[in-house]
Amino acid sequence: MSNSLLVIFLLFILVLCQVHASWVDPDTKEEYYSITSNVDTDNRNYKLVFSDEFERDGRTFHDGNDPRWTALQKNDYTNDALHYYSHDNVITKNGVLSIHVEQKVNLYKAFDENNKKFYADKKYIQSGMVQGWNKFCITGGIIEISAKLPGEPNIGGLWPALWLMGNLARATYVGSSDYMWPYSYSKCNLKRVHSQEINACMEVSHYGLESGKGRGAPEIDILETMQGIDDKLPHTNVTRPYLSASYQVRYNLCHFLDMQEIIEYLTCRVKCRLRQDFRRNDQFLVSYLRKATGTRILNMEMRQTQKSIPFFMV
Repeated sequence: MSNSLLVIFLLFILVLCQVHASWVDPDTKEEYYSITSNVDTDNRNYKLVFSDEFERDGRTFHDGNDPRWTALQKNDYTNDALHYYSHDNVITKNGVLSIHVEQKVNLYKAFDENNKKFYADKKYIQSGMVQGWNKFCITGGIIEISAKLPGEPNIGGLWPALWLMGNLARATYVGSSDYMWPYSYSKCNLKRVHSQEINACMEVSHYGLESGKGRGAPEIDILETMQGIDDKLPHTNVTRPYLSASYQVRYNLCHFLDMQEIIEYLTCRVKCRLRQDFRRNDQFLVSYLRKATGTRILNMEMRQTQKSIPFFMV
């Protein structure tokens, strides 16, 4: 009898766990469970499928600690980065997810891709990166983020970013993105068959993937921002401080001129890197992009902003 009661009790606990399990954070207010698009022609109602308010203090994001996020513990060698990522620099406190940067020496084993040899290396800046890689994927919809960017607008050295990447590659693991990033297309083109590792010309399926379908790891940068003195970045006409929303989808488009160009920009499928000097007419650009792309203007701010810099998502 006692064994039966124990089994029933365990089943009851499992049922309760199943009922309360959800990708939607219980701290999210019900008024945000559904939203509509800012695009005039989109009359659909979007249901919330994932949220994280980071209200619970003391969460850590070491590998395996959290079902939603992982904070990296490794060297970052992309874009000649000067920092080392540590999971200790990412915690929740005061109701927010906090990523902090500090001066700290890290010794690690690096790999020279040219000589194919390991060597001892050292970095003096420690920071954090949080990823949802291989935990939760989306195929489309609306994303809303509230964030406070670090640093001062006229002091350089930081490059905060919020961005998405296809799950077939993993950020900072550069080998995983070779011939996978930054775009994805599913049309067989024999002249470009070597440009995408998983391409539509493949007649044999591998690893459970259907043949004849191309797949990649596209990147969508919700925002990247860089502080610094008012000068041009090397080999560009972009001046700091700046903010960009860069879609790797169309080649050689540098400025939005009219609504038709925006529509073409969002629908083309070739590589692009968008850079804008956003100081010409902030309110115009914000309302313009919002109307054209369904942008949601959120709580984006830079501490003690000394120059007019709009923050938005596209």
